[in-house]
Amino acid sequence: MFKVSPTIHVIIDVFRAFSTATSIIQAQPQAYILTNSSVYVRQLMAACASAILVGKPEKGSTLRYTIPNSPTLASRLTLAGRLVLHRTTAGATGVLAARDAAIVLCVGFNNLQATVDYIQSFQEAELVIHPMGHEANTATLEDDLCAMYLAKLLQQSGVNIHLPITQLQAEAGQYFFQHHPEYPQEDFARCLQINSHNFAIIAEVKEVYAYLRPDVAESGLTEPIDCTPL
Repeated sequence: MFKVSPTIHVIIDVFRAFSTATSIIQAQPQAYILTNSSVYVRQLMAACASAILVGKPEKGSTLRYTIPNSPTLASRLTLAGRLVLHRTTAGATGVLAARDAAIVLCVGFNNLQATVDYIQSFQEAELVIHPMGHEANTATLEDDLCAMYLAKLLQQSGVNIHLPITQLQAEAGQYFFQHHPEYPQEDFARCLQINSHNFAIIAEVKEVYAYLRPDVAESGLTEPIDCTPL
């Protein structure tokens, strides 16, 4: 595919963007678009009013989303054949910042081994790993652990993955135990499921948004040509 070794950027967002992404892709939507701006979500909606909106608006935006950024709630929707527009901050910011890379991958614990397998399918590659943290500003334990185990698995197989559940629950995971409807408690366990999905997620970046698709050819996801905002 590549005449020279590709540059692969791995974007990590465990709580919750790419854990939600695995649930969405598993449901086989017609197309799946990721962005970090409600402005572009609104533009896309102008052409595709029936789109499913995942995420939450930034401060000052009045756009209403179908569900928050939740793998649990995403798994309960019927997404087959639908356009999904997903707005999130950390994960999408990382994806869009990597627009010049040959390959951009979206990773969480759910698809960790599948991502390793995909990377290893290239004989040589320049790899850059980005644990995005909270709001793409502050490092988080879950993203740093995911980055660490990704690097270990690329070096050797059979790595024993141990997650400090109590510490994770006390830190970023605390939101899932405060009985808030936007943070279902089930999300905590779903986001930390190791290798629950067997596909890598490829992001095809288009300046201000990206199409997400699995690395398997038979996924059925397409680019919604009539729904492109720019």
